[in-house]
Amino acid sequence: MKIVMSITVSLALSVFMTPVANAQYRGAVRPPAVRPPAVRPTAPMPKPSVPTVSPKPVAPAAKTAITPSRTSAVAPKATNTAARPPATPRVQGNSLSSNKPQQLYGIFGTNTNTGKTTLHKYGVSGGASRSGGQLPSSMQRNQLAPSRDYSNRALQQVKQLNKQAQATGQPMKYSTRTLQRVPSQPSGSSTARQSVIAAEKQAVTKHTVNRGSVPAGNTLPNPSPFSRVKK
Repeated sequence: MKIVMSITVSLALSVFMTPVANAQYRGAVRPPAVRPPAVRPTAPMPKPSVPTVSPKPVAPAAKTAITPSRTSAVAPKATNTAARPPATPRVQGNSLSSNKPQQLYGIFGTNTNTGKTTLHKYGVSGGASRSGGQLPSSMQRNQLAPSRDYSNRALQQVKQLNKQAQATGQPMKYSTRTLQRVPSQPSGSSTARQSVIAAEKQAVTKHTVNRGSVPAGNTLPNPSPFSRVKK
């Protein structure tokens, strides 16, 4: 019974005190509400630009297969295994060992007052020559002057003789003819130069025997001993 009564009293007091408490609460001054400061949205920070690097092209891997080179693909040239003759050594034209074709020439002088033509000199040459012209009438029957060839070496001497004759007032006119040609000689015999020198010596000797003197223009060769001259 006591318990029930204490509960009832407690309930009554609570009912009575609640409105009073509420009234006191309503009359109280409420503190102003504090609002948090407004936070402005900040712009997002720009991201740092990272330079883009394009990847370098990667060279293809070397082929493992070995390709033949251009030089190895070319077939070697066929070589001539036959023995070649040794090269002929170059010899000076005036050397006795020269086997180059040679010429024996004569230079003739004609007296313009009398028309008489005589042999002025004999000479030899291994140089160039030319053909053409006529022999002097007095030489057409001479066995030493049957040809109409000119030696270039003799032509140079003729020009010089004619120039001297004109400068000194001599009534002489000079000309030249190739008297004998000596071709290259076979191996084992005298060379062409030796042969033409022998022919010149024989011609000078024969002129000396027949005319009693060496040709006016010849200082060499010396004539052979007269007892050995073949007539």
